[in-house]
Amino acid sequence: MACTLAATAWVSSNGSQPAETLLGPNHAHSPEIKTTRPSQLEPGVTELTVSSAFGGLERTQITSEPHDLFGIDHRVSDQEKAQAQLTAQQMPPMPFIYAGKLMEGDQYTVFLIEGERNLAVHSGDVIDQVWRVKSIHPPQMLLSYLPLKVDATLDIGESN
Repeated sequence: MACTLAATAWVSSNGSQPAETLLGPNHAHSPEIKTTRPSQLEPGVTELTVSSAFGGLERTQITSEPHDLFGIDHRVSDQEKAQAQLTAQQMPPMPFIYAGKLMEGDQYTVFLIEGERNLAVHSGDVIDQVWRVKSIHPPQMLLSYLPLKVDATLDIGESN
């Protein structure tokens, strides 16, 4: 109680306006809070002086991205982005099983099994618009996975 009396005495001896003037004329009778707009301020009190009174309490505007406090650099180069995209889109495992080959003149015919399908392919053939037979040179056949433009080899054994 002594602290309350001391605070009241200090506010009243401060020489400023009474609390009723600052809070509005109906403060004692109504719980309604009234706000003062800059156009309603007393003469000589401008918006600038009101805002400058709190100038030391205002935070400066952030104009750049905050940096990582732990020092790990997360910036990624264009080359790393392209590599990550290729890694994310990896070529599926080779769906073909080698079943045999036949030499006709100077061209090979390779027989492949894909699930329940039997295929006979030559160099340059496209399988299901996904795989292209690039070359057949025993002991390997070179296939290209068209969606990613990646090459893969399939062992087909030595020629006789």
